[in-house]
Amino acid sequence: MSTQTPIQTPLNYEQHPGLSREDLAYASSLLREGIEDNNPDADKLVQELIGDIAIAEALKKETRLELYKAEGFVTALKEQTALDAAAKMESRGFAYKAPTLDDQLADKRRKTKFSYNNLPSHIDPAGWAMNEATEAEGLSELDNFLGSFLVATKKDDDSYSFPDDALQARSIRERLTFIGQAEYDEAARGIGVLWKTYLDTSPDKKLCVIAGISESKKYPGKIKSDQYLKTSILRTFSAEDTEKYAGRIADNMEDIQNESPENVRVVLLDDWTISGRQMSRVYSEIAADTDNEKFLDVIEVNLIAASETRIKNGLEDPDDPGRRTLPVRAYYKAHNGIDAISTPHGHITGLHSAGNYGFSIEIGRLQKRLQKMGITAGLLALPTVVSPYKIGNQNTQSSSKRVH
Repeated sequence: MSTQTPIQTPLNYEQHPGLSREDLAYASSLLREGIEDNNPDADKLVQELIGDIAIAEALKKETRLELYKAEGFVTALKEQTALDAAAKMESRGFAYKAPTLDDQLADKRRKTKFSYNNLPSHIDPAGWAMNEATEAEGLSELDNFLGSFLVATKKDDDSYSFPDDALQARSIRERLTFIGQAEYDEAARGIGVLWKTYLDTSPDKKLCVIAGISESKKYPGKIKSDQYLKTSILRTFSAEDTEKYAGRIADNMEDIQNESPENVRVVLLDDWTISGRQMSRVYSEIAADTDNEKFLDVIEVNLIAASETRIKNGLEDPDDPGRRTLPVRAYYKAHNGIDAISTPHGHITGLHSAGNYGFSIEIGRLQKRLQKMGITAGLLALPTVVSPYKIGNQNTQSSSKRVH
């Protein structure tokens, strides 16, 4: 019935002719998948498969117990990972190197669904029909497109019709920093522990975490990636954490004016920053208020991902090189962007938000090159992600039927 490796089980399968360890192993794997995927038909399928209600019920209980124990182990592992990450971010500026696209493509557990609309990022998604795909589907589509571009534009002498664009396609394929759901959740936990660890150094310590892009004059009333990340981080706090740190995490500079700078860390938060202009604008707005002058030396940037250059040298203002460089701490060190044409900080994008420079813009240019060759190339899913904080009540369609 199954070729899987037999599992040890206390169930007395020998009393039931035709029911083997392999049968139980297969049924147990179906149960695990059903529980993990929240599939209500799994129990019924296993009962029909085994043909014995008592054994099916016993197997269900045993499988759920095993999953419960495994979940406890995973939770403990996540907590330890976050503690290690916080220490590394504090000491060297980043926790871990970002995973490679190849590693992510091989991970078949990436089943998180996301919405996309086949529209350029500058178009407001409101009112447009959307499609849905899983993270694994989006990654596979992207990899196939990049490979197809290289094949389609390669000439007989092994050169390329568009050499610069071929370099970009290869660079994205080999050096993309993709923040999927697992990476995002892990980073949110790690940054949360970084904040708690700082606050634990003294009861007098306070944090001021500013989601300044969402609150800026350029985006009035709009939630952006920084506010979304801040909310995600604070959700990793337990009820005990929330009570413990109550009143010690401020949202704006006005709330820390009576504090000593020695006891305050001001955090400018976002998922990543490419040109640095948005984050620099936030800093400039803070610095323009003379009441904040005493806090300027304790301002730092916290990101999910940043290039090695950013982590080592900090965030400079591209329009004001003489301005103070802001220290940067990132959960992931992004892959080297040495061949990225539009930015020296690499190719960074995510499931929750598509990066423009270094990713979506480059992909769009590759598609236009193919169109010039007479090859149809519609917009891809990952470069046209609709951020969860932009979706609202818009219409979402199945990934099997795209809207053009």
